[in-house]
Amino acid sequence: MMKTILFFLFILTFGTSSILAQDNLKTIKNISFNKVLIYEFDPSPDEPDFRKITQHAIEHPDTTNGLKNSFITKKEQVKLHKFLGDSKSFNNGSSICWEPHLGIVFLENNIAVNYISVCMECNKLKSMIHIPAAKTIISTEPNGINIEKGMTPAFRQFLNSLLTKYNFKYANRTNYNIWDRQ
Repeated sequence: MMKTILFFLFILTFGTSSILAQDNLKTIKNISFNKVLIYEFDPSPDEPDFRKITQHAIEHPDTTNGLKNSFITKKEQVKLHKFLGDSKSFNNGSSICWEPHLGIVFLENNIAVNYISVCMECNKLKSMIHIPAAKTIISTEPNGINIEKGMTPAFRQFLNSLLTKYNFKYANRTNYNIWDRQ
Protein backbone atom coordinates (compact mmCIF):
# COMPACT_ATOMS: atom_id res chain seq x y z
CA MET A 1 0.00 0.00 0.00
CA MET A 2 2.84 2.41 0.89
CA LYS A 3 4.53 1.70 -2.48
CA THR A 4 1.27 2.50 -4.27
CA ILE A 5 0.90 5.81 -2.44
CA LEU A 6 4.54 6.75 -3.14
CA PHE A 7 4.14 5.81 -6.80
CA PHE A 8 0.95 7.91 -7.01
CA LEU A 9 2.71 10.92 -5.42
CA PHE A 10 5.67 10.48 -7.78
CA ILE A 11 3.38 10.48 -10.83
CA LEU A 12 1.37 13.42 -9.50
CA THR A 13 4.49 15.49 -8.77
CA PHE A 14 6.25 14.90 -12.08
CA GLY A 15 3.05 14.96 -14.12
CA THR A 16 2.13 18.38 -12.67
CA SER A 17 5.65 19.68 -13.24
CA SER A 18 5.55 18.71 -16.89
CA ILE A 19 2.15 20.38 -17.38
CA LEU A 20 3.41 23.58 -15.73
CA ALA A 21 6.59 23.47 -17.81
CA GLN A 22 4.49 23.37 -20.99
CA ASP A 23 2.80 26.62 -19.93
CA ASN A 24 6.20 28.22 -19.45
CA LEU A 25 7.10 27.28 -23.04
CA LYS A 26 4.20 29.36 -24.40
CA THR A 27 5.59 32.62 -25.78
CA ILE A 28 4.27 35.33 -28.02
CA LYS A 29 6.00 33.69 -30.99
CA ASN A 30 3.98 30.47 -30.80
CA ILE A 31 0.46 31.59 -29.91
CA SER A 32 -2.34 30.91 -32.34
CA PHE A 33 -4.82 33.72 -33.04
CA ASN A 34 -7.15 34.90 -35.79
CA LYS A 35 -8.20 38.38 -34.57
CA VAL A 36 -6.62 41.25 -32.68
CA LEU A 37 -8.62 43.89 -30.82
CA ILE A 38 -6.96 47.14 -29.80
CA TYR A 39 -8.67 49.48 -27.38
CA GLU A 40 -7.87 52.53 -25.32
CA PHE A 41 -8.71 52.91 -21.68
CA ASP A 42 -8.11 55.20 -18.75
CA PRO A 43 -6.26 53.34 -16.02
CA SER A 44 -8.18 53.27 -12.80
CA PRO A 45 -6.99 52.72 -9.24
CA ASP A 46 -10.41 51.12 -8.68
CA GLU A 47 -9.76 48.51 -11.39
CA PRO A 48 -6.02 47.91 -11.92
CA ASP A 49 -6.53 44.53 -13.62
CA PHE A 50 -6.56 45.30 -17.35
CA ARG A 51 -7.98 41.83 -18.06
CA LYS A 52 -11.27 42.95 -16.50
CA ILE A 53 -11.13 46.21 -18.45
CA THR A 54 -10.50 44.16 -21.60
CA GLN A 55 -13.42 41.84 -20.89
CA HIS A 56 -15.65 44.91 -20.49
CA ALA A 57 -14.37 46.35 -23.81
CA ILE A 58 -15.16 43.07 -25.58
CA GLU A 59 -18.60 42.55 -24.01
CA HIS A 60 -19.76 46.19 -24.06
CA PRO A 61 -18.09 47.97 -26.99
CA ASP A 62 -20.63 50.81 -26.94
CA THR A 63 -20.02 51.75 -23.29
CA THR A 64 -16.37 52.82 -23.42
CA ASN A 65 -17.05 56.42 -22.32
CA GLY A 66 -15.96 57.80 -25.68
CA LEU A 67 -12.78 55.74 -25.85
CA LYS A 68 -12.12 53.75 -29.01
CA ASN A 69 -11.70 50.07 -29.79
CA SER A 70 -11.20 48.34 -33.12
CA PHE A 71 -10.23 45.05 -34.70
CA ILE A 72 -7.09 45.58 -36.77
CA THR A 73 -6.58 44.21 -40.28
CA LYS A 74 -4.87 40.89 -40.99
CA LYS A 75 -1.84 42.75 -42.40
CA GLU A 76 -1.61 44.84 -39.20
CA GLN A 77 -1.97 41.68 -37.08
CA VAL A 78 0.96 40.04 -38.86
CA LYS A 79 3.14 43.14 -38.47
CA LEU A 80 2.25 43.52 -34.76
CA HIS A 81 2.99 39.85 -34.09
CA LYS A 82 6.33 40.19 -35.89
CA PHE A 83 7.30 43.24 -33.79
CA LEU A 84 6.37 41.42 -30.57
CA GLY A 85 8.45 38.38 -31.49
CA ASP A 86 11.53 40.25 -32.72
CA SER A 87 14.31 40.87 -30.18
CA LYS A 88 15.28 44.01 -32.10
CA SER A 89 11.88 45.54 -31.21
CA PHE A 90 12.90 45.99 -27.57
CA ASN A 91 16.20 47.82 -27.63
CA ASN A 92 15.32 51.14 -26.05
CA GLY A 93 14.99 52.66 -22.61
CA SER A 94 11.88 52.96 -20.47
CA SER A 95 10.64 54.86 -17.43
CA ILE A 96 9.47 53.44 -14.13
CA CYS A 97 6.00 54.99 -14.41
CA TRP A 98 3.12 52.75 -15.43
CA GLU A 99 -0.08 54.34 -16.70
CA PRO A 100 -1.11 52.34 -19.75
CA HIS A 101 -3.80 53.57 -22.12
CA LEU A 102 -3.58 50.96 -24.89
CA GLY A 103 -4.88 47.43 -24.58
CA ILE A 104 -4.28 44.67 -27.13
CA VAL A 105 -6.15 41.37 -27.13
CA PHE A 106 -5.23 38.39 -29.29
CA LEU A 107 -8.27 36.19 -29.94
CA GLU A 108 -8.61 32.68 -31.31
CA ASN A 109 -12.22 31.90 -32.31
CA ASN A 110 -13.44 34.81 -30.16
CA ILE A 111 -11.60 33.54 -27.06
CA ALA A 112 -8.85 35.76 -25.67
CA VAL A 113 -5.47 33.98 -25.79
CA ASN A 114 -3.31 36.95 -24.74
CA TYR A 115 -3.73 40.39 -23.22
CA ILE A 116 -1.15 43.14 -23.59
CA SER A 117 -1.21 46.50 -21.90
CA VAL A 118 0.95 49.30 -23.36
CA CYS A 119 2.14 52.57 -21.86
CA MET A 120 3.47 54.78 -24.66
CA GLU A 121 4.59 57.42 -22.16
CA CYS A 122 6.96 55.17 -20.25
CA ASN A 123 7.68 53.06 -23.36
CA LYS A 124 6.92 49.58 -22.12
CA LEU A 125 4.31 46.88 -22.27
CA LYS A 126 3.14 44.01 -20.10
CA SER A 127 1.86 40.76 -21.57
CA MET A 128 0.09 37.79 -20.04
CA ILE A 129 2.17 35.54 -22.33
CA HIS A 130 5.93 35.74 -22.08
CA ILE A 131 7.69 38.01 -24.59
CA PRO A 132 11.37 36.97 -24.35
CA ALA A 133 12.67 40.13 -26.06
CA ALA A 134 10.95 42.42 -23.53
CA LYS A 135 12.97 41.08 -20.64
CA THR A 136 13.79 43.13 -17.59
CA ILE A 137 17.25 44.62 -17.20
CA ILE A 138 18.37 43.61 -13.70
CA SER A 139 20.29 46.24 -11.77
CA THR A 140 23.73 45.26 -10.49
CA GLU A 141 23.54 47.88 -7.75
CA PRO A 142 22.39 46.72 -4.28
CA ASN A 143 19.56 49.30 -4.18
CA GLY A 144 19.20 49.63 -7.96
CA ILE A 145 15.96 49.62 -9.90
CA ASN A 146 15.15 46.88 -12.40
CA ILE A 147 13.82 48.33 -15.65
CA GLU A 148 11.97 46.65 -18.53
CA LYS A 149 13.46 47.04 -21.99
CA GLY A 150 11.60 49.68 -23.97
CA MET A 151 10.14 49.51 -27.45
CA THR A 152 12.23 50.80 -30.35
CA PRO A 153 11.18 53.92 -32.28
CA ALA A 154 10.10 51.73 -35.23
CA PHE A 155 7.82 49.63 -33.00
CA ARG A 156 6.44 52.77 -31.33
CA GLN A 157 5.83 54.35 -34.74
CA PHE A 158 3.86 51.28 -35.83
CA LEU A 159 1.71 51.31 -32.66
CA ASN A 160 1.16 55.04 -33.00
CA SER A 161 0.13 54.58 -36.65
CA LEU A 162 -2.61 52.21 -35.42
CA LEU A 163 -3.73 54.72 -32.80
CA THR A 164 -3.84 57.46 -35.42
CA LYS A 165 -5.58 55.34 -38.09
CA TYR A 166 -8.32 54.29 -35.69
CA ASN A 167 -8.58 57.82 -34.26
CA PHE A 168 -7.64 56.91 -30.70
CA LYS A 169 -7.58 59.71 -28.15
CA TYR A 170 -4.05 58.87 -26.96
CA ALA A 171 -2.40 58.88 -30.41
CA ASN A 172 0.79 60.94 -30.45
CA ARG A 173 0.26 63.10 -33.50
CA THR A 174 3.61 64.89 -33.19
CA ASN A 175 5.85 61.81 -32.73
CA TYR A 176 7.93 63.99 -30.45
CA ASN A 177 8.68 61.90 -27.41
CA ILE A 178 12.04 61.05 -25.88
CA TRP A 179 11.50 57.40 -26.85
CA ASP A 180 10.83 58.25 -30.52
CA ARG A 181 14.35 59.64 -31.03
CA GLN A 182 17.28 57.38 -31.80
